Amino acid sequence: MAGITRRLLKSMGLNEEQEDQIIEAHLSVVDALKEERDSLKTEAEKSKRLQARVDELEALANGDTESPYKAKYEKLEAEREKLQKEFDDYKAGIEHEHEVSAKKDAFRSLLKEIGISEKRIDTIVRATPEIDELVTLDKDGAIKDKSKLSEKVKGDWGDFIVTSEDRKQTPENPPSNSGGRMTKEQIMEIKDTAARQKAIAENHDLFGY
Repeated sequence: MAGITRRLLKSMGLNEEQEDQIIEAHLSVVDALKEERDSLKTEAEKSKRLQARVDELEALANGDTESPYKAKYEKLEAEREKLQKEFDDYKAGIEHEHEVSAKKDAFRSLLKEIGISEKRIDTIVRATPEIDELVTLDKDGAIKDKSKLSEKVKGDWGDFIVTSEDRKQTPENPPSNSGGRMTKEQIMEIKDTAARQKAIAENHDLFGY
């Protein structure tokens, strides 16, 4: 207690209560000084570690290839770039899926608008894998050069446009269909794209549509 004892206090003519108060106050000061000492020691250790880190980083910045932080930094940077690329690829893939889905919906609407039989629309969409390149949307989600695309679709799938005559036909009087049915292999061998797509749509069950 830095020289303060009860014997010393008694010699000063103090009573027991006064002695307790002085000793308690003294201990409180001593404890506070110890805490401050320990805190300063801890800060000093942190300061040494931080200074060592600063020295290493400065050496690295100055081109010191022997710095132990260089390999760690390069490894972390490589991992960061890898994760960033994976995230960017994933994000781009999701955005592309949404874009293709929007193009398919717009293409379906176009088919319906020009009068394609509704029961053939999904089959035509499946038989047209190049929709992503075929359809271009503006910022509002509308098809660009819609009239031009409509003419192309009519040329490729015109046989499936429902006419007033088609609407009059009944199951008892179906349109005539001459000739034997083609096989899946024969259809896929057709060179003309429009003719092949037409044959696929007419025989969609062969392709699981």
